[in-house]
Amino acid sequence: MKTRILLIFFLTLIAAPLWAQQPVKLVDNTGTDVPLATTTEGQHDVALTPASTKALLDMCRASTATPSSVSADDDAVLAWCLRDGRRVVTTIDPCNSEVKSSTAISQTARTVIVTATASKKTYICSLVLVATAAEIVSVLEGTGTTCQTSTVAIAGSTTAANGMSLAINGVLSVSGNGSTLLAGTGTNVDVCLVPSGSGRVTGWVTWVQK
Repeated sequence: MKTRILLIFFLTLIAAPLWAQQPVKLVDNTGTDVPLATTTEGQHDVALTPASTKALLDMCRASTATPSSVSADDDAVLAWCLRDGRRVVTTIDPCNSEVKSSTAISQTARTVIVTATASKKTYICSLVLVATAAEIVSVLEGTGTTCQTSTVAIAGSTTAANGMSLAINGVLSVSGNGSTLLAGTGTNVDVCLVPSGSGRVTGWVTWVQK
């Protein structure tokens, strides 16, 4: 009995690699082979559409460069893998992928610097501030008049005196270098620059909403 069990175990070990490494061919709903090497975009989409495949396959195309976008929403998509088979997982940063907007800043009181857009969050890509007098500033988001309702601090503090201190003619210049510098926490909310005093603060902000 022990000998039989050992023999079955041994045969399983040597057979597993054989069936595990068998090639898988892709066929459309008529059973026609669709070789990946010669596939047209149309054949590729038909072959990988769940309604027309005989099995759900998780495949990827080896590439050392980022694959280009597909041409339509119903196009089939192959994952991006390196040549050694590792799947590449990418995170798209809005400040890197979206068209940026800029807003000039020149204020002596709390002011909206980015206006809310329905269902979208604001991402600050860069911020430059120059204070003509010693000032404490914060970047807040919220609703109502100049972010005074449901207020959340995304830089500094909701308490004016606890924000970021700027000396006379002090400069704050920060950038995400192509990535997000400050990410909003909510959607459909304004972004405001809030000083603790009445000194003039000038500069600009670049941002995207998504």
